[in-house]
Amino acid sequence: NDGCDATIHWGYATGDINGNGKIDMSDYVFLKRAYFGTYKFDENKTKRGDINKNGKIDSSDARAILIEAVS
Repeated sequence: NDGCDATIHWGYATGDINGNGKIDMSDYVFLKRAYFGTYKFDENKTKRGDINKNGKIDSSDARAILIEAVS
């Protein structure tokens, strides 16, 4: 899965930002919007989008979600 761990944590899956039960392109779009500052994530969405667990949304999180979404 090349870095995207879809582990379930407290009712959400890492990478599943919109909470629809799967990692798809809409999750990638949400994450990119947050990364570029056009969308503000709440705490849950930040936890879901922080794939590499470094405490912030960054380009490596976006890459991991994109890879998972298209695979």
